[in-house]
Amino acid sequence: MTEYEQLLNQLHARPKASAVPTLERIRRLMAGLGNPQERLRCVHITGTNGKGSTAAYTAAVLEHAGFRTGLFTSPYLVDFRERFQVNRKLICQADFCRISKQVLSAEQRAGSVNEFEFVTAVAFCWFAEQNCDYVVLEAGMGGAYGATNLISHPVCTCITQVSLDHMALLGNTVAEIARNKAGIVKAGIPLVTPYTQHPSALAVFHAVCAQQQAPLCITQVPETSDCRYDGSEMVYRGTALKIPLPGAHQLTNAACAFELCRCLGLAPEVIAAGIAKTVWPGRLQILSKSPLVLTDAGHNPDGIAALCQALDTLYQGFSLHVIMTMMQDKAYQGCISSMAQRAERFYACTLDLPRALTPEQVARVACPFCAKTEQAHSLQEALALARPHLQENTLLVICGSVYLSGQAVEFFSNSSF
Repeated sequence: MTEYEQLLNQLHARPKASAVPTLERIRRLMAGLGNPQERLRCVHITGTNGKGSTAAYTAAVLEHAGFRTGLFTSPYLVDFRERFQVNRKLICQADFCRISKQVLSAEQRAGSVNEFEFVTAVAFCWFAEQNCDYVVLEAGMGGAYGATNLISHPVCTCITQVSLDHMALLGNTVAEIARNKAGIVKAGIPLVTPYTQHPSALAVFHAVCAQQQAPLCITQVPETSDCRYDGSEMVYRGTALKIPLPGAHQLTNAACAFELCRCLGLAPEVIAAGIAKTVWPGRLQILSKSPLVLTDAGHNPDGIAALCQALDTLYQGFSLHVIMTMMQDKAYQGCISSMAQRAERFYACTLDLPRALTPEQVARVACPFCAKTEQAHSLQEALALARPHLQENTLLVICGSVYLSGQAVEFFSNSSF
């Protein structure tokens, strides 16, 4: 086992989150590392859905504009190092190991931290080393007490669509979750949010921004829009945008990125050119054209609803086959039933993760909606079951979990189907 693999295993053995929500652990740790985050110019993005895509659009624009741009996201699809990028280049294993050991040393003096706090500390140190002009920071599941919120003076902030997810940690209503995520709002710093935002979340943002004297920028309705399976186009604020990621929800995410970049003083034509260059795997990504296979990382009710809308509008006339699993702590019944009722064949899958639903649990929800439901104990087994039934007019969709989408991307990158 390499040093990188050992450090990664140790990292994944840490608690994902801590029982007590606080910034004190990460604050003590970063102080011991010399507070490199204070040298960074950060665009801070949180939300329930769309924050990763919005971050990717924003980073692509900044890079196109000539800025050395860091991008910090979570989780990852295939390679853990995807979470740390500068101008779309992943952190090398040697840098990850070296900086991780520095963080471990500082942790001995500052006190232990959870996995996300440790990863954020590595990111802050690496981006400072890399002399980034800007860093686009995607928050974890929360806002107020997430480790990325140690950033005290972001250049601008964004809260994408807010919906019910991670309720055990963030709250039981959209308004409660919005209040947690609004913790990233800082005095005098603009906040961008989509015009499609939930009304109760928008009410929270109006109140918090007024209290912080922070300008609230709500995206506009596009003048025109056209969604296709290979991407979308829209006219936004008089500017024609080509959006490489498919799905109507990507219009919303691209509009948020447009407003963030306007806050940074970038010209509309520069923003348009950067958005057109965006690459963000696992979002309605076509993995194979013959047979037609795609994957989507939507993993909560709003994410699955966006996927269903895209399938209904972009893939009319196709016979839908679905491979799906979800995590036990998600509102999975409605998500699975929404996909199953659209499917001619449904393959109830699982992952080698403690939180993953078993094939039996998935099938129990799917069977009343899709008579042709089968169980599989891995993605490879599900693909083997599905392959004989894929014809010219069928579409196989792999969905329900970021981890399942990651496995699918890796499989189709390395194997013939």
